[in-house]
Amino acid sequence: MDAQRSASSPLAASEVDCHADDAPGELISDELPTWARGPRRARVARATEAYLTYRWQADGPDEPFPSEALYRDDVPPPLVRSDDHEAVQLVNRFAHSFRGYEWAGSLEALADRYHDQHRAWLTGGILTEDVDVLRGFLFFWFRADRHGGGYGPHEQDLVWLTALLDALRRALPAAEG
Repeated sequence: MDAQRSASSPLAASEVDCHADDAPGELISDELPTWARGPRRARVARATEAYLTYRWQADGPDEPFPSEALYRDDVPPPLVRSDDHEAVQLVNRFAHSFRGYEWAGSLEALADRYHDQHRAWLTGGILTEDVDVLRGFLFFWFRADRHGGGYGPHEQDLVWLTALLDALRRALPAAEG
């Protein structure tokens, strides 16, 4: 499957076999969170005739998804155009699968870390390889955008957001299998 396919790309259900590793008749506990169920190498939780759903979306919008359960293929594709609202919303939903304020301890602590890293990156600094930090920065950018009017990224923001997404992909392990 093409790793660059966006979540809104058409896909025939026959193109994805998300449960190839499951043994016939295997029972999956309903007590486990959705991300912990099924084969760990699957990029998507399910496929419908028209859309892909990433594993981190399976429990619903804005539900937390632990960083230790993420793989490279779970990160949405880079943002190419600021007017691609579906792609922007996919990255927004991914950003909200992380509880940035809880992780940082407060809005102020997250804002300080974000602004320090962003300034360093703008002057040639290298992004961290810490998955939680990168997810926290994505979360903060989308929260700041929402509280600033929710207009979405401008062209100059795409470079920063894509750098965060690319750094996440580099920091995460490949899916098993």
